Amino acid sequence: MKVLFLPEVVDQFLELAEILYDKGYLGFKDAALDYSEQLFRDI
Repeated sequence: MKVLFLPEVVDQFLELAEILYDKGYLGFKDAALDYSEQLFRDI
């Protein structure tokens, strides 16, 4: 099965990584990006 995303959805996942880092949920920006990317892949 193939899932297609609008470019806006990809931007929201990048924004999620910024929010997770800025709010202190994840201590490193790389960890926040990795988490967001893994969540994107899981969907």
